[in-house]
Amino acid sequence: SYCIDDSIRELLSCFSEDKWVSMDESQRYNALKALATLVGEKLGIKDIPHIVINNDKECYGAYNHEKNEISVSGSFISNPIDAVDTVMHELRHSYQHMRAEIMENREDLLFKVNQDFYVFPEKLTDGSWLNFHDYYNQYVEVDARAFARMITEAML
Repeated sequence: SYCIDDSIRELLSCFSEDKWVSMDESQRYNALKALATLVGEKLGIKDIPHIVINNDKECYGAYNHEKNEISVSGSFISNPIDAVDTVMHELRHSYQHMRAEIMENREDLLFKVNQDFYVFPEKLTDGSWLNFHDYYNQYVEVDARAFARMITEAML
């Protein structure tokens, strides 16, 4: 289990609504980067992923293991809870990849198997999704959502 300590709580105070609205895009990026670095170090991630802001209006965020990169949609970071939730969700995927390579326990094995057989959702021309239920309920996604929710709840 993961402990949210005082250093994380202090950093999360930067993401209060009143502070967030007064920050420019560069300050928001730096706050997200600092949070990802601190939480990533506490998770034991040796090579913390780089964060990039993109213009994708349909995808909140994504983790690319090959590039060691968390990509976040600029259109979603105006809300500090969404920004933290997205970055922490994707950071957790980085942790899952690291653990899947270590393979020390049962959860590491679950991460590895899920990554080997990862289900991607596919958007259809009518706007609906194929395989969304399977994607949403696979172990690595459930784990990443739970981790991100734990961090965002510490903001409140």
